[in-house]
Amino acid sequence: KAMSTNKAIAEEKLGALTQDRAAARYGHGAKDKPWRYCVDRYLAWSKENRAAVTHAHNKRALSLCEELFHPQVMLDLTPEKVERVKSELRRRKLKDDSINRNVRAIKTAMRKIEGREDLAPRRWDLVEEIRVPRGRLVYFTHEELQQLLDACRKPHWRTIVLLGARAGLRAGEIYHLEWKDISFERNQITIGPKPGWTPKNYECGHVPMPEDLRNHLQRLVKGAESPYVVAEGAWRPAG
Repeated sequence: KAMSTNKAIAEEKLGALTQDRAAARYGHGAKDKPWRYCVDRYLAWSKENRAAVTHAHNKRALSLCEELFHPQVMLDLTPEKVERVKSELRRRKLKDDSINRNVRAIKTAMRKIEGREDLAPRRWDLVEEIRVPRGRLVYFTHEELQQLLDACRKPHWRTIVLLGARAGLRAGEIYHLEWKDISFERNQITIGPKPGWTPKNYECGHVPMPEDLRNHLQRLVKGAESPYVVAEGAWRPAG
């Protein structure tokens, strides 16, 4: 396979490849490996071992590196270039939190690839995240929560608001919540993994139900035809 249109460069690359193969034959790690090969292997691992949302984010972050730098081998992406990713994302007017998520995904992927492919580790810790000021704690007063509930024109939206505001459930936890996860006898909601989904940070546990949420769910369960607590609307498309 042609390695370059320049003969000197092609011979240099061929020599490096020959050395890498010889090193691998005697159990030593290669100095470098093809970008596409390593990234495809990493993404296959990510798909099997990470949540779907996390995997999709990993894929987007690495695609961004390909768009900006067109790496052919792993050494083509350097910590200095990841610093330039931050500048490019700022130019695209992404928020600092989003920029940090992309940077974390790239650094994590590079460290994982280096470990899996037996490549020499590099100083990804030199790429610092943007410091984001902590915002004030945001909460609803009783009056504001009641106004929000009064504005819910569909029953399933009232359920979503109560589960989020009164039990503190995240969106994914609400989406995957089933009636079998609710115990009216123990007055608690169980949060646990489901096929293809796990709670954030794999945090499983039990959440007590305030009286208004309990009463609402007890009324709702009497006519429930779906195993899911929230089964209506665009929140859960049919099929």
